[in-house]
Amino acid sequence: PESVHGVLYGTGSVRGERLVARLSAVGFRAVRADGRDEVMRLLALHDETVKLVLVDLDQGGSDAVQLLQEIRVAHDFVRIVALTAQPERWQQVVEGIPGSEVVEKRGAGSRRLE
Repeated sequence: PESVHGVLYGTGSVRGERLVARLSAVGFRAVRADGRDEVMRLLALHDETVKLVLVDLDQGGSDAVQLLQEIRVAHDFVRIVALTAQPERWQQVVEGIPGSEVVEKRGAGSRRLE
């Protein structure tokens, strides 16, 4: 299979496809995962090439935080970006997971991804 550099989870189909296209335009192959199990399967399948997992916390909430923790335990090399429109709500929780950071969604502030 072709190398995958990033996995997107909880981004929704339109936003997810837009992010996949933008990343692809700069040579970074990302794929959308439709569920937690698929995120972990993709990480295992592309263990040597995945560098980034992007998770939308607004879609997954505390379940998404649990996923971030599972990713960290199984794949300590991967960078985790947690997207949210409420960074102050999630900042402390996500900062407790090494290699993870909160990024504010577009329109919500200066640290934006999209």
